[in-house]
Amino acid sequence: MKRIFPHFLGPAPGQAASLHFAAGCPDNLVEMDINHNPLRSDLFTDPIQVVDGEIAIPSQPGLGWQLRYE
Repeated sequence: MKRIFPHFLGPAPGQAASLHFAAGCPDNLVEMDINHNPLRSDLFTDPIQVVDGEIAIPSQPGLGWQLRYE
């Protein structure tokens, strides 16, 4: 069996999709850039947050996060 560790370095919607994909993989791991990126850090009303090495994926429809439109 091959191990899969998804990663994404672009805007927040792509990162959210990678997180959903990783949640369905056997290891449930994802590689994530922690540097500030406005297209990732500021694009959602509630940014993706890592707490103690874990990310809670929202249960709302779609990717679960809402875009900030202003």
